[in-house]
Parts: sequence; structure tokens; C-alpha cells
Amino acid sequence: AQVNEAQAGDDAVVVLDHTPFYAESGGQVGDAGELRNGSTRVVVSDTLKIQADVFGHHGQIVEGSVKVGDVFTAKVDAERRAKTVRNHSATHLMHKALREVLGAHVQQKGSLVNAERTRFDFAHNAPMTAEEIREVEALVNAEILANAGATAQVMALDDAQ
Repeated sequence: AQVNEAQAGDDAVVVLDHTPFYAESGGQVGDAGELRNGSTRVVVSDTLKIQADVFGHHGQIVEGSVKVGDVFTAKVDAERRAKTVRNHSATHLMHKALREVLGAHVQQKGSLVNAERTRFDFAHNAPMTAEEIREVEALVNAEILANAGATAQVMALDDAQ
């Protein structure tokens, strides 16, 4: 239920007019971190989309209170995000390696990406052999060791694919 105020000890979902937090999408978990102002601290454990451009910061109020209209400084847990981003990159490397080893028919059917691990779901016409697994691992590890630079660009979906 929507409330106008929550107190220390309460679990809450805080919505801000803008945020540096990444909301869960495409199998990648949302950011964690803190929201702070002079009297309040909210420990954010996850960020989820409520609507396309509305993010809910899920967490616990550990000091003070939160009222509608409050202003906060938002601080993302940078180490957790960096680990998650690295694991997200690994899913792309796995996809490429799986297509090289098993064939172009391999398409991603789902994933989970967080700071600890990545899971890449795909369909194939047979279980992978131990040799195929070793080959995929070797390709992914070689790409990681190459440590190629990456750039982020905004582009049309067709161009990105």
C-alpha cells in the first residue's frame, strides 16, 4: 500500500524522480546501495522497474524517516555493480562461444546475472559433451585474458545485433 511516510525499521519501496540506480532487466539484477539525506538513511537491497521509467528502490529505512517530497543523495554500491557488469559481459562471451562450438542455432532463452555468478539458458538438440564444455570454457577464458576494450553506444536494435 502507498503511504506518505515510513519510519526507521520499516521495509519500503522508494520512488525518486531520477536515479543513478539500474533496475533489474534482461536477467541482470538491480543495483543496491544507499539513499541518504541529513536525517535519513535507506539501505537499498534491490532496484526494480515499477513502470518503464519508474524505478522502485527496495530496502529498509535504518535511520530517520521517509516522507513524500524528501530529497536524497543516491549512492550505488559500485563494487557490486562492477562485479555484475563483468558477469553480464561473460554472458555475451558465452553466447558467442556456444555459437562457435555448437552452431549458429544457439539462442539465449534466459539468464541470471548478479555479482556472484551468471547463468545462460539456451536450447540445443543434445546435452553438451565434456569436450564441448571445455572448448567453450577455453574460448571464453581466452577472450577474458585478451581484455579487449569496450565502448557503450546507443543504437538501433538491428545495428546492435
